[in-house]
Amino acid sequence: MPQFKNGGGFEVGAFKQLLLQALDSGLASLGEHVRQVIYFHVEKTCGLKREQIPDNMDQFHNALVAILGEGSHVVERLIARHVGQSMGLPLDKCETMPLLDCVTQLKRKTQQ
Repeated sequence: MPQFKNGGGFEVGAFKQLLLQALDSGLASLGEHVRQVIYFHVEKTCGLKREQIPDNMDQFHNALVAILGEGSHVVERLIARHVGQSMGLPLDKCETMPLLDCVTQLKRKTQQ
């Protein structure tokens, strides 16, 4: 369960854990094998291990674009939906917001 700081945001470690779980869920919605293949290619393409993704969302985005091309937008929306659900951001915001913007907004919440 995520731990909150006094100001109401998530602790940094809890935020990263929730983000990883949301990434897993979003990618797994395409199938478990697809999730594994994407993580494999992200690591192969830019040397980014799964555990490093929360600190390197720009690189993750670039890797998805390199792997999936225009299809990366669909995958990012799936992930953004799961990120929003797990962290309490309204779904209508997450579904229309690019993944990087969604994560940036949530990071700001954690720092409050």
